[in-house]
Amino acid sequence: FCTFGNLRLYPVVASDAFIATHKNVSGYSTLKESLESKKVVVSERASGISATGAANSNISRPPNPRPILQGNQANPNVEMLQSARGGEQVNSLFVENFSKDTVFIMAGEVVKGGKQDRVLAQDMILPPNSGKVDIGVFCVEHGRWTYGAENGDGSFAGYGNTSSKTVRAAAIVGKEQSKVWAEVSDITTKNGAQSATGTYNELEKNESFQKNMNAYLEFFNSLPLKDYKIIGMVGVSGDKIIGADLFATPELFRNQYKTLLQSYCTEAITNGKPVAISDKKVQEYFDQFFANESKQEESVTGKGMIFKKDEVKLHITTF
Repeated sequence: FCTFGNLRLYPVVASDAFIATHKNVSGYSTLKESLESKKVVVSERASGISATGAANSNISRPPNPRPILQGNQANPNVEMLQSARGGEQVNSLFVENFSKDTVFIMAGEVVKGGKQDRVLAQDMILPPNSGKVDIGVFCVEHGRWTYGAENGDGSFAGYGNTSSKTVRAAAIVGKEQSKVWAEVSDITTKNGAQSATGTYNELEKNESFQKNMNAYLEFFNSLPLKDYKIIGMVGVSGDKIIGADLFATPELFRNQYKTLLQSYCTEAITNGKPVAISDKKVQEYFDQFFANESKQEESVTGKGMIFKKDEVKLHITTF
């Protein structure tokens, strides 16, 4: 394991048999690089308009995405249910792949732009030239519903890395907008990163937070991953396990590692304490979810998610 500040990461190393079983799982681009190279476009989803892309049976999305809860600033206990604003769907976006690449999209990734920043609520494999496919999301910017000057066309040109473990858990497990907002508010408040619109991405502008983040990233990004058959990691802080992320191949893990670090490090900076957990407790946590293959789905239910493609488990995340 490796420890820095309030965060310890335990690498998960695959056996030769596991590597051999998943040898044909490869060739996925990341959402980050695809957005930045404009191979993938994310846009608002107008009310009543369906996706034109072919249905993807491998999409793991929240059932019946919940309507947005628009809080009353004067009384946060008063909430107004609203499934769409100005014709756009709040809890659903369009994503379209214009390239020949196959793109892996991960729940918890944040996209910036549109009429409000969103966190993606599902894993997805986006095929080449996909057409418009709808994807479940939650709002992470409570107080905006207008296009900014930088995205007047309604697109989400910005990538905000992967949200903290608590925001991810609220989106993936809680599946409630109010829970996502509560976690966003908690993190931005604790880090002194409040803004007029309440966006999660205000963390990027906070000097103190970024100074801490850069120190964590400098350490963990320097770890040698290519020389090992590492397919995931378990993160801990204080005497608590933050969670785990495992992938089908070392390549998939390496592709997502840097953006996942943002998630784990944000949790350690915001709520972390000096690591005091025993290796035994970490092993027990790991065994609870991963030692028994036949009961894995049952054990992960309510505590994370398993994303499959063609019955192959591409990504498992637990909290």
